[in-house]
Amino acid sequence: MAECSVFQKVWDQRLSQLPQLKLILTGSLIGMMVREVLAYQAPLSGRATAQIRLRPLPFSAVQELFPQRQADERVAIYGVTGGVPAYLEIFTRTADFVGVLRDHCLVPGSMMMSDPAVILYEQLQEPQTYESVLSAVVSGFHQWSDIAHMAGLSETALGHYLKVLQELELIERREPVLAKPKSKSGRYYVRDRFLRFYYRFVVPQIGLIERGYQEAAANKVYAELRPFLGEVVFGEVCREWVWAAAMAGQLDFVPEVVGSYWRTYRGQGVQLDVVAAAPREKRLLIGEAKWGRDTLSRRLLPDLVQRSQRMPQVAEGWTTHYVLFAREGFTEALQQEAAEIGAMLVSLEELEQMLSAA
Repeated sequence: MAECSVFQKVWDQRLSQLPQLKLILTGSLIGMMVREVLAYQAPLSGRATAQIRLRPLPFSAVQELFPQRQADERVAIYGVTGGVPAYLEIFTRTADFVGVLRDHCLVPGSMMMSDPAVILYEQLQEPQTYESVLSAVVSGFHQWSDIAHMAGLSETALGHYLKVLQELELIERREPVLAKPKSKSGRYYVRDRFLRFYYRFVVPQIGLIERGYQEAAANKVYAELRPFLGEVVFGEVCREWVWAAAMAGQLDFVPEVVGSYWRTYRGQGVQLDVVAAAPREKRLLIGEAKWGRDTLSRRLLPDLVQRSQRMPQVAEGWTTHYVLFAREGFTEALQQEAAEIGAMLVSLEELEQMLSAA
């Protein structure tokens, strides 16, 4: 803080008077930059002419960096690195995915092992408690009471930790598409994709890693990665596709919101991976993301249509279109049925092409 105070005086008295001078301050820790530079009580408060938060690279950048890799492996690289350029560079060193995990990622002292501690311990008091909250969320506990229980906190105390993590953009609250604001259906997810990978896959293997069993740790991570890619990462990429397709004029409407939908009604639960909505036009696009190795069969489309009826807007007669996303492709029977009802079928290759063009 003392250094910032000195710099404030130099800036106010001399540097700010130089018309050709452009000063750029950068930092990788959001909390530190806000506290030391941007906050009201900070010495340099009110002097910035612009603030830019650099985000991780989108999935389309992975295709540009790894054009020789298989498409599904690019999704895996994206799921591990979260689009962070420094981590993506690690995967350029060799084409052996497990080898990169073993030799460069799951190594004591490596960048991907040490960064999470820097992110939390340099910005937060009680970092262990924040780690407990993050670990609970990445383990599949997304509702307030479940997170509190798994993190060993009271539901009242949890609010403070979630608020701080949201301010640091490490966690976000999501609502079902078209849900009422602040509905009780909201869920919490880890927003930082790399931390999501780290706490879900690396932390459970720290014992092996510290004992030098990188080979065993890498194989364990790789074996458990595929379900994670299907449950989480592929769905996110599919939702990116919706925005790209809308901007390219490939959809019948431009959505105002894209997300997911979940609901439990009369004991029946429904989960819809991809939902795009234009409320003023009463139009919907509802999709399912499948990461299995088999081509998708005919039965999946009527199942999606039937499940979507549990969404109130569909039941009310909103114009609804359907889309299926597949890693491997579609059977002829499914292609024929999709043509009959006007549903869209998007393979992983086509998905990549759309995102690359966008």
